[in-house]
Amino acid sequence: MNANFLRASCITALAAISASAVAQGQGSGCDGLPSHSQLKSALTAARQQANGGFDLDMWAAVVNRDGFVCAVAFTGDDRGSRIGGVNVFGGGLALYDRNQTLIGAIGVSGDTSCADHNIVWRTRHTLNLDFVPGGISAASDDNINYIGLVQVPSLANDFSHPVCEIAGKDNVSEISARLPPVQKPET
Repeated sequence: MNANFLRASCITALAAISASAVAQGQGSGCDGLPSHSQLKSALTAARQQANGGFDLDMWAAVVNRDGFVCAVAFTGDDRGSRIGGVNVFGGGLALYDRNQTLIGAIGVSGDTSCADHNIVWRTRHTLNLDFVPGGISAASDDNINYIGLVQVPSLANDFSHPVCEIAGKDNVSEISARLPPVQKPET
């Protein structure tokens, strides 16, 4: 099997999943989750910022708590073009409403894993679904932790990731550290 056939098969599968999600639509456990147009708009806005990757077009999918696909979006005009052999799987985050209730998840892929994380973080923030009740990072959220190689095992360090470098340069750590903070519920 060649790479173009596999890519076409994946695109066909994503299109079928998307069509199924649209056909079943809201009322199938997708209440409170973004629509296709909301997801595409937020994903496009997030992709247009500096993310430390190759500035490639992105795919995003939103699922509900049961894993049902509620929306799929793509930022480009031609979803069938080959991206030069890059095969990465990127960011995924839980979606929390204003009550800090877990209502689903969002996954984003298309660039480096590190850029994918920055894009999914901004997309979730734009969708107003980032009321994270807590996390492992120093800020008690679910942001990525870049500390390089772990020298001293600990709970915080064991959830760290190596620095993402392109041509020997880290263009990601500073961007990730400056992502918008998660929202707190109004009291």
